Amino acid sequence: MKRKILNIGILAAIILAVCITLSCDSTEDEPGSVEPVLHVYLCFGQSNMGGQAWNADGSYNYNGRVPDEYKKSIPDNFKVMASANFNPSGRTKGEWYKAEPPLCRTSNGLSPADYFGRYLAGRVKKGVTIGVIVLGVDGCKIEMFHKTDGAAYIAKPGLASYEKEQAALYGNDPYGRMVELAKKAMEEGELKGILMHQGESGADNGSWTAKVKQIYDDLHTDLELTEPLPFLAGQTVSINNSTINTLPSTLSNAHVISSSGCQAGSDNLHFSYEGYKTLGTRYGEKMFDLVYKGTNLAK
Repeated sequence: MKRKILNIGILAAIILAVCITLSCDSTEDEPGSVEPVLHVYLCFGQSNMGGQAWNADGSYNYNGRVPDEYKKSIPDNFKVMASANFNPSGRTKGEWYKAEPPLCRTSNGLSPADYFGRYLAGRVKKGVTIGVIVLGVDGCKIEMFHKTDGAAYIAKPGLASYEKEQAALYGNDPYGRMVELAKKAMEEGELKGILMHQGESGADNGSWTAKVKQIYDDLHTDLELTEPLPFLAGQTVSINNSTINTLPSTLSNAHVISSSGCQAGSDNLHFSYEGYKTLGTRYGEKMFDLVYKGTNLAK
């Protein structure tokens, strides 16, 4: 009888040891642990969203190359999906890449999306990847990204040649390209928010806020989104900010990102590299508060 009890005790000890080992090897029950996930952010607008080549001191960067200092410290969990086929960069539309600037086009500099993504990637828990999709057309009005007005805007006489060339990169349908890429990204991850930097052109028109809201509403319908996404709209260097500030009155899920103190380029229309860094970080801070703060996804 004593031997039987002893054997049962040994067996129980072995089972307990195995359970402890399995528990140590598993993260399923660890507080705050997360499964690997991809969180996607759609970013669109005009030249400041694409990112212009202005030096840190505000002077123009004539070689159009992003300085190496802004290519450092890119988190491994920050990716960009190419919004078009960009050669010689080697990026292919719809594929994910390390988020090394420029994110929008080969000829661009920094975008607000750069430090937006870096900020979020550094604030979320291991296992969460931040992905951005960036579309930008220099000088365009909001109609360029409108579902129904976009084609007429691109076809209108007198449209700048660079607008036509850049729209062609998106198949002359920037709105359709946003939907196409967002759907592809949503096969792997979840669309968590939308960023816009547009307003230097056309925001002095009384219909601007309504057209921005229509783009937002159409994206939710066409992407079959069941929850309203946060929409962040950045102020410009100095133009039409009074109109941009009213956007939350028309679009309740909109939040305006201040450009105050963000260093500008010498043309006073585009930001310097340091300005983009500051502005992008502010986008990131706001999105973090809206999406991650107080959840088990935040560090």
